[in-house]
Amino acid sequence: MLTFTPELGYNCPKVIIIRQIKKFIMKAIHAIAFILLVIGGLNWLLVGIWGKDLFAMIGLQGTVATVVYVLVGLSAIIALVTHKKSCRDCAAPAQVI
Repeated sequence: MLTFTPELGYNCPKVIIIRQIKKFIMKAIHAIAFILLVIGGLNWLLVGIWGKDLFAMIGLQGTVATVVYVLVGLSAIIALVTHKKSCRDCAAPAQVI
């Protein structure tokens, strides 16, 4: 159980470790989501230009392909929801030129 101590405030070692773990997990989720978005984007590029499905080309069909499509879709939702927090350009205040 975490407690607030007047001497340390919320900077006690337990709180710092929990913050670092949460930050590490969010970075990992962000990296996985980014990789899946790139894979999904390249797949749609192949579908749009040549009519070829990348997953079908490498032999992924049926349930496995469906799981991959769902993961790519979920990664898009994660990227959409966490974009503002992780994007340096969006987090910076707008500058008038």
